Amino acid sequence: MLEKTESNNFLVALICILAVPALFINLDVMPTLGDEATRALVALEFMLRKNYIFSTINGEAYYNKPPLYNWLLVLLFNTSGRADEWILRLPAVASLLAFSVTIYFTMKKHVESKIALLSAFAFLTFGRMLFYDSMLGHIDILFSLILYLAIYSIFYFIVKERYFLLFPSAYFLTSLAFLMKGLPALVFLGLSLCITFFFFKKLEALFHPAHFAGIAIFLLIIGSYFLIYNKYNSSDDFLKTLWSESSKRTAFENNWKTSLSFLLIFPFEYLFHLMPWSLLIVTCVRKDFLTIAKNNPFIFFCLIIIAINIPIYWISPETRPRYLFLLFPFVFTILLYFYFKEGAEKQKFITSILLSVAFVVFVVMASFPFFAEIHAQISLKNLKASLLLIALTVIAYLFFKSGRKNLFYLPLALIIARIGFDLFVLPERATVSPEVRWKQDVVASAKICKDLPLYIYKNSFIKHNLTYYLTTQNKRIVQRDHVGEKKDVYYIMENFYFQEHPFKKLFEFQFDGRHYFIVKSE
Repeated sequence: MLEKTESNNFLVALICILAVPALFINLDVMPTLGDEATRALVALEFMLRKNYIFSTINGEAYYNKPPLYNWLLVLLFNTSGRADEWILRLPAVASLLAFSVTIYFTMKKHVESKIALLSAFAFLTFGRMLFYDSMLGHIDILFSLILYLAIYSIFYFIVKERYFLLFPSAYFLTSLAFLMKGLPALVFLGLSLCITFFFFKKLEALFHPAHFAGIAIFLLIIGSYFLIYNKYNSSDDFLKTLWSESSKRTAFENNWKTSLSFLLIFPFEYLFHLMPWSLLIVTCVRKDFLTIAKNNPFIFFCLIIIAINIPIYWISPETRPRYLFLLFPFVFTILLYFYFKEGAEKQKFITSILLSVAFVVFVVMASFPFFAEIHAQISLKNLKASLLLIALTVIAYLFFKSGRKNLFYLPLALIIARIGFDLFVLPERATVSPEVRWKQDVVASAKICKDLPLYIYKNSFIKHNLTYYLTTQNKRIVQRDHVGEKKDVYYIMENFYFQEHPFKKLFEFQFDGRHYFIVKSE
């Protein structure tokens, strides 16, 4: 079943070439979503305040995340002269491509080249990543890439017993990850170190001088940042918030019904997020699974890394799929390793049927543009839809012709499907979604407030997405005024505050279900 990789060179090249436009087409047509605006806002306020150590949002201290990712955004904003959605999402897309390349070059040292390639393509094209997270400027892909290298270095150097390379490199990379997201970086490293040294029967090496050198490197980097931070603000609240941000997602901070339901649905939810590659799990259902895994030290390492790290997230109801990106390369490598392993023919037959259904679904979905109502103005719509349908039909045919065995057709079909998503779904969302209208209203309101400062009135609830656009438009920090008695300024307020003073209403709009006024205080 394991064909020579050389016979798939054309498919591999095609996947690599098409992946770039697939990830960038219409990347910026949708306004900011989720945590994107939060990351951007911290970076923008760094630039406006000319203070790159003490993080703020709306002029008030922001403690939820350390600043390394925001420094990267500052660099991009300054270099490009822009702070729009395309620039904001560029680090995530570039990190995804870099992560996929990294997976291939690290995995191929321990498994066959074909498995390494498909593991990289699986990470690039699994459903949750390809059709959601790769389009958003979140921190998690780059964070996971850095930690993946840290954890991989544990295996790479432990088998060589080169501890003065293992510990310093692992702790240095973890310090960078810590400066992006805080305590989760230490949890991943600590658990991975302990389980790896335990199963490799080298627990005594945890007390090697190199380990203390690694810890010293970590403390020096993190300590230096907080030492400088203390010059601008006390680090006590910062450290307390980093701890609470990590602990609040656990079962201990949620009611038992929520925690129990999450425990039950977690495996099925993640099988869905990892589709269609999770279909390969059928081939792992075999009596000799553990025996085979133990015969390959790296596969066994992948297995124990997943086993030690995943329970923390399994019992945490507020876990998001992007928190587990670090573990997915190990998951895909195990799935593909067993898919190509001898034996379990019945399971492989079932898997081939499931994959066949997936290819049929791709073709059916490609026909949607011909009969679905599309509000967006898409040039050459029928031509694009026809090419998309033909391409996916041909790929499905070639997959069936290969005896339903050549998995390289799967990432190719997914990349083509993403291009179709870019060309049809994203423009449609940009036409009908309320977020676009909200952005237009905020930009219009910002133009009114260009001549004088704009403040948030008292306790008006303002999402970061809203102040992100106000800040980019007016190049001023939108601070909160808790008293609300400034003269000759603009305020943005929720509508129920309007009667408190004789304000002059200049603009009103809705944003995410809330009603806002732009007023002038005279």
